[in-house]
This record gives sequence, structure tokens and C-alpha cells, in this order.
Amino acid sequence: LVAVVQPWDKLLASLREEVEKNSEPGAGIKARAEALTKGQKTAEEKARALYNYVAREIKTVGILPEELGYEWSPAEELLAEGAAAVADKSLLYLALLTAAGVPVEFLLVASENRDLPEDTMPLLEQFDLAAVRVMPGAGAAPVEVLPESPLYHFGLLPEQVEGAKALSLATGKIMDLPALPATGNIKTTTSQGQLDEYGNLVMKKETLFQGYYVPDMKLLRYQSEEEIKTTMQSIVSDIDSKAEL
Repeated sequence: LVAVVQPWDKLLASLREEVEKNSEPGAGIKARAEALTKGQKTAEEKARALYNYVAREIKTVGILPEELGYEWSPAEELLAEGAAAVADKSLLYLALLTAAGVPVEFLLVASENRDLPEDTMPLLEQFDLAAVRVMPGAGAAPVEVLPESPLYHFGLLPEQVEGAKALSLATGKIMDLPALPATGNIKTTTSQGQLDEYGNLVMKKETLFQGYYVPDMKLLRYQSEEEIKTTMQSIVSDIDSKAEL
């Protein structure tokens, strides 16, 4: 039995070609990028505006790259459908950034394989997600983002990819994605708990991170009065450790 293995550089070139083909900005992408970035002067401002659109307005559907066989969906189709898998949301974001003239790299992310060696050829199957590396310019450091959900803002990666290994299709190099910053950079600003019509406790918390607000909401099961008091006390303590109900 003889197996033919495609050289890594050719495989990388093939992946790059596939991503570039499907992220090529068409008329719809160009028009949407222009509308969303109107009045935004810097590359970072444009990147934030486009990120917010993809994260908040494009519905996330649960399909992983390996289930697609790395056959990326065309960005124009994703825009028209208003829904995309997590990896395809990154590809749509790439297309919008390209249309807006923002320098960017496309990254394959190994969220489940945290020990990829940097000096040997990885396996394509080890990468299960995709992200984007934005170059804000003007001496600013690159920003790695994944526009999966409105719960995360530009510059704050979802938990499942923090500190994960990523492969840049532009350079062919393995890199480490940023990990969660020290808690001293994160401050809870407002919290509230409220019973819904079914008796569930809905907890809402807003966190200030690097000057931007990150919303968070959790729906808990029905709780007794004592459990509610305990939960509410923990919320209050997030803001002030000395505060009491």
C-alpha cells in the first residue's frame, strides 16, 4: 500500500487559494463594507464596525470546518443568508475587511490541540476553527479576533480559543493566540438579577474591559428565596466585596 502525501507548502497554497477565492469581495460585500465603515477614519475603527456587524447581525450555526471538508462558503452567499458557521463568520469578516482596505491575515485555529509543535508540520485535522488577525496600522499591535458572538467585542477572544495555537495562511507559521488578560484589567460595572415569568432567575452582568463593555447573561433554573438571596449577594460582591443586600 502506497500513500501519496501532499507536500505541506502545496497544501498550504491550496488552502490559501480556496480562502482567497471564497472571500473575494463582490458587489454585495463591497456595498455593505462601505455602508458599515462610513465615517470611520482609521483601520481599527473600520475593523471594529465590521466586527460588530458580523458578531451581532450574522446568525451563528454550529458547523465546524472538518464537517465542511474545508470547502468554505462564498462570502457573498453568507452575507445574503445572514447566517454562517463559526469558521465561515471569520471568512465573511475577512471579506468585509478586505473590501474596506484593512490589512488582515486568515488563521486556522486548533482549539482542541493546545500542544502543537512549532518546528514540525501540523496535521490539517488538528485545526477546528478559524479566526482573523487584523493589522490596525500606525504602529499598533495586530489584533486576533473571532466574530462568533456579541458577547465578545473586538480584541476579546472567545474562551474556547484563548491561548490556542493558530496557523497563519499568509506566513505558514504557527502562533499562539492571546490568553485572557489579568483580572486586574477587567472590572464588573453593573449587575442585576430578575425573575422571569417562569420563575427562572435571569442574571445580567456588564463588564468593562479595555474601555469596552462586554455584556453577559445567564438563565438559571427556578431557585428558592434563599438561593436567590445567595446568588444576588454574589452579584453584588462582584462590584463591591464589602457590599451586602
